[in-house]
Amino acid sequence: MPAGHAVSIVEHEGDFLDLREEWRRLFARARTPYASQGFEWSRCVWETMLRPRGGRLRCVVIRAGGRLRLAWPTAVLPHHRFWSVLVPLGSGEYTDVLAEDGPDARELAASAWKALRSRCRADFIFLERVRVGSLLSVALGEAGLPPSRLRPAPCVTWNCAGNEAAWDGYYRGLAKNLRSQTERRRRRLAERGSLAFEVVGEGERYRVLAAWMLAQKASWLTRTGRHSEWIGSPEYAAFVQAIPHYLAANPSGGVGAVDMGAVKMFALCQGDAVLAAELNCISGHVVEFINGAYDPAYEQLSPGHILRAHTLRWAFDRGLTYDFRPGEERYKDAYANDGCDTANYYLTNSLRGRLHQHLGAALKRLPRPMRPPIGR
Repeated sequence: MPAGHAVSIVEHEGDFLDLREEWRRLFARARTPYASQGFEWSRCVWETMLRPRGGRLRCVVIRAGGRLRLAWPTAVLPHHRFWSVLVPLGSGEYTDVLAEDGPDARELAASAWKALRSRCRADFIFLERVRVGSLLSVALGEAGLPPSRLRPAPCVTWNCAGNEAAWDGYYRGLAKNLRSQTERRRRRLAERGSLAFEVVGEGERYRVLAAWMLAQKASWLTRTGRHSEWIGSPEYAAFVQAIPHYLAANPSGGVGAVDMGAVKMFALCQGDAVLAAELNCISGHVVEFINGAYDPAYEQLSPGHILRAHTLRWAFDRGLTYDFRPGEERYKDAYANDGCDTANYYLTNSLRGRLHQHLGAALKRLPRPMRPPIGR
């Protein structure tokens, strides 16, 4: 750790809330931070998602001369009844530390990881969506920890954003079949009535669109036989509904709401009918896709693709990268022209954790009818 620095683990909620103003100032000193690294985002995740599930705070802070130089919010959750797991204070975002920009930022990240692993008191540590090359990725690599899995995170970056010729160049570069089908289906939809593209922040319309999206997404999971730990849960619904209010609570002066990010619903509508909607987070440099859904009654007319073309154009006009976040879905690659790799780390952190690991391995060697559950 750099000389003159002290690391501590904040475990009490009151002490965590006291970090608010310091955290905002740190956010302003960090290099291109994401909105999900801001204090209000972390607080919203804690209060709506992880605290209701029995979480215990573990927030790493590093100070020098009374100045906050690093913050990394995490929590310990119950895991399979008898064990515990440490996870980032997030709802599916990239995982990284928030550190003051400077030549010792990597050293700060390494110190934060060392302190967290030795003092978190969790049987397992799950760190997902760590961008390769990020401060945390470098710290984990220097600690000799290989990732469990690499996943691409496609994105769209712009040359000469806001220039009509640049947009035309990007759009013409998409697969001809994708462009022609999207335009043809847009015309077919328009024959049924006028189409409207909405971008909505905090307020009643946001709440209506968010509830619609969550219901459609849960229905899609059921239709396709898929499972999500969070989608469909009351905790995740509470987070989606609350996060615009938390971000809007930033003061207008200094590091304000715009600087700390915003969450908006993007929707394609026809009259009173919502055809497709997606939730995006807007930071100072990027639009991040969070979740999306469409009405299956319109599936043959691809309302999701039509909405995405509008959303990408919205990001282009503002010079913002559009980040699809990690995933190997084909539609992401169809639009992306750039991206990065992300890594997942699943670490055993105690003797109890190793016991769980050995029990699981032993059970896998048994014939399936003989396998007893080891707790859920």
